[in-house]
Formats: sequence, C-alpha cells, structure tokens
Amino acid sequence: ASQLRFLILLQHFVSEDTSDFYRPEVHRKHQDAFEGVITDGVNSQLVKDAHRSEFSVEGRSFSLDLAQDADGQCDEELREEIVRFQTEFVIALETYLLAYCTRRGLSTLGTRRFVQCVTTQMSQAGLANLDRGSQATRYFVGSQGLDQRTAYNLSSMYTPELGECLKLSILCMKTGFCQYLEKDELLKLPNVECPKKCRPTSYIYQYATLRFAPGPPIDNCESTACTLLDALDEAHIDPDNL
Repeated sequence: ASQLRFLILLQHFVSEDTSDFYRPEVHRKHQDAFEGVITDGVNSQLVKDAHRSEFSVEGRSFSLDLAQDADGQCDEELREEIVRFQTEFVIALETYLLAYCTRRGLSTLGTRRFVQCVTTQMSQAGLANLDRGSQATRYFVGSQGLDQRTAYNLSSMYTPELGECLKLSILCMKTGFCQYLEKDELLKLPNVECPKKCRPTSYIYQYATLRFAPGPPIDNCESTACTLLDALDEAHIDPDNL
C-alpha cells in the first residue's frame, strides 16, 4: 500500500510540475529561474548544483570529483573548474535536447517548454518530488559520515504509440550515516531530539524513471507529457543497540 501511494503521489507531483509551464506566468505555482548557453530554458538550480551530482546523457558521463580536484587548488581555481564543468555539461545537455525537439518537429516555444520540463526534473525539484511521497522521509539521518550520491541518466526510448521519447532515471542514495531520527517521534516530542545510533549497513535508496514526450497543443504550443514508468523507495535502518 505504501509503495502504491508513493507511485501515485510521485506521478501527481511530476505532472503538476510539467503542467505548470503551460499556465500564464502569473498563475504558476513555481517561479523558477532559467538560463543556458545555447538556450535560456535550463533550470538554474540544475546549473548551480551540477557539480554535486553525476549525469549521463545518452551514455556520455559528466561528473566532477571535488575531493580530488580540491587537492592543491585554491578557491579561485576550484570555482573556475566548477564553472568549466557546468558549461560543458549544460552545452551537451542543451544540444541533446534541441536535437530531440528538432527530430520531433517542435515549435520554438514548444522546444523551450520541453527543455524547461526536463531540466526541472533534473534539478532539486525532481529530488523534492521523490522526497515528498517517500517513506524514506520518515527518517532524518546524521551528517557525520554521510555519503549522498545523486545520479541522473537521460536517454532516448521508443514506444509504438508515442514514437521516440526521452527517459530520465533519477537515483538518490544515502549511506555511511551512523545516527538517525524518526520524524514520527519528533512530532510526538517536538522539543526533544534524541538521535539513535545505527550500523554502517544502513541506507536510504530512492529511484524513479520518468518518460517525456510531446503532447497535444495548449494555446498553440505543444505540451509535454511526463509519465512515471517505475519507482522504488527503500529505507533500510539497522539500529545499533549496543
């Protein structure tokens, strides 16, 4: 039942995000900023956080090992390295999305909206959607030793009904933590924070696959259909009672 609830909520959230772009700006729920190198449709939050995640665009990998790159580098050099990475990744992503939109014959505005829809789910908004419907949010995990891996995989797929579509897989995994709090207990005792210990085998895993395809026109602009194909939500906490 909890897994079904997760799937229903996640589909609702991604559909809401996508349809938001086809409302008049004054009526939109979200006021995200957008930028880019070739276009102006890439979600700014994705650009800002790109160096903190791993990406694959049709098999081409993009990731920045900050721990390794920071070795012996001053802050200014590190900032320049991050900007170079962001620019390289954004250009590759825009080029890929524009080529897809061209193959599908989308209009200029339809293309911009499509790029906005896809890159928004590749930003913090996509992770927030995973969290909002997830069982994993029952737990707050300690930052000490925490290793959080976030990965996005964008590729093409084909269906007989829709033709060529884009498939986006989102993965978020937290490991290495040794303390956690249960949200339900915090609500019962709001002023008492008592972290519990857990073993290194504990982990929190969230995964979703979304499909993007052009939809029917809305106000003379092609819409975007975002469909949840599958999702997994798992919180494995091994209490350390010693």
